[in-house]
Amino acid sequence: MSVPKTLRNLFADVVSCKEKVARYYMTDTSINDLLGVTFMRATIKKRVAEKIKALSLRTFEYNLDLTEELFYSSKFLRETRFLPKDLKISPYMIIYDNKSVIIAPKEKIGFIVESQEFADAQKAIFDIIWNISKTTNLGSGDGQIPQKATEEDLYY
Repeated sequence: MSVPKTLRNLFADVVSCKEKVARYYMTDTSINDLLGVTFMRATIKKRVAEKIKALSLRTFEYNLDLTEELFYSSKFLRETRFLPKDLKISPYMIIYDNKSVIIAPKEKIGFIVESQEFADAQKAIFDIIWNISKTTNLGSGDGQIPQKATEEDLYY
């Protein structure tokens, strides 16, 4: 399968973020499947190099790198919260500066809206959901400490 270069460009545009905060909605792994793990890891490295913090809202089904979140969140400038169980937001979205990037991985389409008014509205909605979502922490009370991620896992 050939991934349209434009979808990768949409995703990678986040490294141009001037606010230094990007808000992400991630509900499943289809974005990873579409864009490729190598590309995703490289983009995360660039985002971190630019000192852009990621706020990530995820479903419990999207917890591939939970150990990374618990042990390395400061290294990756990422904070993750889990959406309420009855709330699943699809498609994949990134909101930053005056931009809202929307990618529907299953349909292999995406676009960017460049509008301060629209971005401000999307940020407000994200922040409301962020404030009611669950945080990741080690004190879950289940007695289990997640296994430490390997170096290979770090940029997934």
